[in-house]
Amino acid sequence: MQFVGYKEAVQNEMNFFTALSDYAQKRDVIICLENSISGILCYPNDVLSFIEKINSPALKVCLDTGNSIYSGMPERWISCLKDRIQIVHFSDVK
Repeated sequence: MQFVGYKEAVQNEMNFFTALSDYAQKRDVIICLENSISGILCYPNDVLSFIEKINSPALKVCLDTGNSIYSGMPERWISCLKDRIQIVHFSDVK
C-alpha cells in the first residue's frame, strides 16, 4: 500500500469521480458521494467544493446523518449542500 498526502489523496479522488461522473452521465445515472469520516472530504464545505470542481449533473450527495455528527450536525450539511443532496441515509450513532 502506498501512502500519499492529503492533497494527492483528494486529487486521486477527483480524478476517479470525474471519470465516474462522465461515465454515469452518458448512461443517465446519478451517483451519490456519501459524507464520510474517513479523513478525506469530511466537512460540508470540502464536499461542496469537490462537487463544484467536478461540475457534473450526475454527481450528487448521499447525506448520512450518522456520519454527519462527527463534523457538524445534519442541519449544517443540509444548509451547505442544499439541492445537491439526492438521498438521505438515516442512521443511528453508537
